[in-house]
Amino acid sequence: MKFQTRSVHVGVDKDGAYNSATTPIYPTSTFRWDDLRTNRGFDYTRSGNPTRAALEENLASLEGGVGCRATCTGMSAITTTMHFFEPGDHIIAGHDIYGGTYRLFADVFTRMGLLFSFVN
Repeated sequence: MKFQTRSVHVGVDKDGAYNSATTPIYPTSTFRWDDLRTNRGFDYTRSGNPTRAALEENLASLEGGVGCRATCTGMSAITTTMHFFEPGDHIIAGHDIYGGTYRLFADVFTRMGLLFSFVN
């Protein structure tokens, strides 16, 4: 399948109940289970939902990857990424990064043993 085709079709999960043409946006905080043993993979939307799962599947396909994780905010993406590093690792970041990110690096992750250089 060509890139353009994958970009609009991979990950599309049409809603069978209403015959939608694309993956619906699910603006809910929680998902109902029929019973405690049966669920469709989602419980609380911050930890995952069908809309985000479709995006992750699509991006993984476009990048040729086996998986993808999308997060709710930029700060959660940065925090998730930083947990791949180990004490003593050296991270190089732009000197003009978002102030909240700078403080997270300088005040929180340095206490976890990570080293940072901020460059122009």
